[in-house]
Amino acid sequence: MQVSREGVGMGDASKDVQRVDDALLLRAMRRVGALAFLLDAGDRRVLYASAAQASCWGLDGPRLRADGIDWAQAIHADDRAAALAAVARAVAGEEVSLALRVVGAEGDIQWLQARWLRVDDGDGRGVAVAVAARDLGEQQRLQQAMQDSRERLDGIVHAAMDAIVCVDAAQTIVLANPAAEAMFGYRADELRGQPLNLLIPPRYRQAHVQQVDHYGRSGQTTRHMGALRTVYGRRRDGEEFPLEVSISRHASAGGLFYTSIIRDISESQRAQRQIERLNRLYATLSAINQLVVRAQRREDLFEHACTIAVEQGGYALAWIGRVDRGIGKVVPEASASSAPGWLDSLGEDFPLHAEFTGDDDLVARAVRSAQPCIDRRSAGGSAAEAPQHASRAALPLQLGSEVIGVFVLHSAERDCFDDEQMRLLRELAGDIAFAIDHIAKTDQLIYLSRYDALTGLANASLWADRLHQRLLAQPDPSRHTAVFALDIEHFRAINEALGRKAGDEVLRLVAQRFRIFDDAHSSRFCRTSEDRFGVFAHGMENAEQVARYLERRLDEVFREPLQVDGNPLRIAVKVGVALAPEDGGDAETLLRKAEAALKKAKADGRRYVFYAAEMTARVAERLALEARLRVAVDCGQFELYYQPKVAVADGRLVGCEALIRWHDPDAGLVLPGTFIAVLEETGLIHEVGRWVLRQAVADYLRWRDAGVVAPRIAVNVSPLQLRDPGFAAEVASVLGGDRRAPEGIELEITESVIMDNAQAHIDALHSIRALGASIAIDDFGTGFSSLGYLSRLPVDTLKIDRAFVVDMLGSANGLGLVSTIINIAHLMGLKVVAEGVESEEQRRLLRTLHCDQLQGYLFGRPMPAAQFERQFLGLAAEAGEPDVAA
Repeated sequence: MQVSREGVGMGDASKDVQRVDDALLLRAMRRVGALAFLLDAGDRRVLYASAAQASCWGLDGPRLRADGIDWAQAIHADDRAAALAAVARAVAGEEVSLALRVVGAEGDIQWLQARWLRVDDGDGRGVAVAVAARDLGEQQRLQQAMQDSRERLDGIVHAAMDAIVCVDAAQTIVLANPAAEAMFGYRADELRGQPLNLLIPPRYRQAHVQQVDHYGRSGQTTRHMGALRTVYGRRRDGEEFPLEVSISRHASAGGLFYTSIIRDISESQRAQRQIERLNRLYATLSAINQLVVRAQRREDLFEHACTIAVEQGGYALAWIGRVDRGIGKVVPEASASSAPGWLDSLGEDFPLHAEFTGDDDLVARAVRSAQPCIDRRSAGGSAAEAPQHASRAALPLQLGSEVIGVFVLHSAERDCFDDEQMRLLRELAGDIAFAIDHIAKTDQLIYLSRYDALTGLANASLWADRLHQRLLAQPDPSRHTAVFALDIEHFRAINEALGRKAGDEVLRLVAQRFRIFDDAHSSRFCRTSEDRFGVFAHGMENAEQVARYLERRLDEVFREPLQVDGNPLRIAVKVGVALAPEDGGDAETLLRKAEAALKKAKADGRRYVFYAAEMTARVAERLALEARLRVAVDCGQFELYYQPKVAVADGRLVGCEALIRWHDPDAGLVLPGTFIAVLEETGLIHEVGRWVLRQAVADYLRWRDAGVVAPRIAVNVSPLQLRDPGFAAEVASVLGGDRRAPEGIELEITESVIMDNAQAHIDALHSIRALGASIAIDDFGTGFSSLGYLSRLPVDTLKIDRAFVVDMLGSANGLGLVSTIINIAHLMGLKVVAEGVESEEQRRLLRTLHCDQLQGYLFGRPMPAAQFERQFLGLAAEAGEPDVAA
């Protein structure tokens, strides 16, 4: 049996170990190392020895085969008995570990740590002892080397010029060198066992704990701190100072340790800061000098100067205040800060009186003394305040001997504002003061070139330029721009009677009232000559709207008398009107034609005249119609006519539509096409619309009270009514008087109106429908409604426009369109009403297409309520009631 494939084999001579099979041998040898051998459990002879083990004994193969017990002779005499005892203990089943010495062939001694294990056969009987050993000599040499290295390291640490501090995983200090003692003011024995937080300022401790925790988990072994972001330490006396720190992490048998090499960079930082501050200040001075040249507005000068001071000068906060001696305060006008929230510390104003001794006395002192003032906060200031406003400087801005403002700078550095900085800052303040004076003089010149010195209104040149811009920017060619030339009547008489000073006061007061309706960016009002003014207004829909605008403005400006020298003075004006684009496309042409119309107005004695004579006549006619309509509203000259709606199937009455008529005492019966548009333009449609709804409800309830089957009344809703946010509430108020009222009313809304701001209209219609009223879409097919929106509308009925009903007899497309509308409506559960039915052929075709209801002259024209009641409801007429249809 061959018992070894490496090392020393027994060959054919190993009969006594045949009971140890290969499987046991392999299993045993897998558990041992390079120094290993196998003994017979009975006679203690060597069964196997690794080459390294045989060499350690100084024995070779032949000697082992000759005498298997010779292995014990290689063990030091003092350790031999213990080795043989270890074999016996191992055979007994005990696992033994033993340190022993082996004597080599040359007499050299080697220490081994041997481990003795029993090897069992398949039946659990001990058949061999496996021995594994490791050389202890290398470990001892390593320990000595480590001791030497530690002594050298201690020498380096103690001699190092930089502070060295070592902490364990819990951040407890375990080592501090003499340089650390000198830097922090503690003895090394005072530091050992203390938390590292002892050397860290309180406000940084929590952040430091988190950084170390992250550093420990990141796998990083070295780290440098302080180059990119300042790190602070804390001395024994509480002083904080900046550091650069190099940190290394290392593990040992004692756990995880962090070693920091620390350098105090206070002086180098102080020198570097001084260089950086001066460089920033030179850059700031250069930027503000450039700003002085290009700034055209004082507001821009102040804002940009503050921004430059913060962004280029590195100041935490900069602001400029104006000295207001009337109220005795400095009022901040511009500011900038390097971080959000820092401006919150800036007050609304700063008192100047000598008795004021608050925190902001710095500003008052600078103004009163006309000298720069510096304030350095103590190091013991609050943690929130110290880093942001460690020092401040207030620089007076002077024109001649007068201080007109103050430039205040806040710095996060306590050692800021030294002599060199203050010299440059005085120069900077002088440049800003010079720029203020230059801008004031330039502004005056610019103002006089663009504005009338007496009234403050734009002069003719600026006004013409703004009008030209407005004409170019007109996005809608259907809109008009109106130009007015106004002349104060009898102005020469005012000058002669009251004097030129009073005349000038009249012009100033008129201009003051004009400015209420103007702004600096529009300049829609100007003074064109001694007692004339020019005005333009854009976005006008038609001449009627222009006239209403003019009437309203004249009333607002001249309704109240002017107070001249304490006396009331009523002023009247004449106005000439020109319209763009009809009368011209440029400012000069329009003003010239407006002045020509003004000349005609003065000659004719009219209050205003349009350049186009027919326009004046048309506007006069339209305004007269408006006046008559207002009388009609006040005097109740309107009446409701009703047109029937019938069922397709049997022709029975199923509803009616209310249509308004106007009984003008002068013109007689007036149809809606003449006056509805005027009602909408003037806003009277809201009042008239409410009257129509109330009257329809009253008629319906009257029919119910008479005991007849009252048809549902359809009431048309104007687009202006639907767009009114209060429309739904208005309907609820009218319908809420009687619980029967909602079931008798159907509101007809034009399709295109619903699609304008569809979501808002959907919400309003839902509110109305919730009351019990019905909703119909009028003139369906003429707009561009989406089926998606249509499905969301709270609608009961679709009314097909008359044009489609007429067209369906003349073309296949027209017929197909009507059929499609009816089918879609039925799929959505809606009734369909066809308008404008005038022939039996139309009636038969609509019946074939399954239309639900019909309305048109075939069944009845619009008629007065009394006639409708007799003809369709069977109610007797009251005595004296006319029987007229229109």
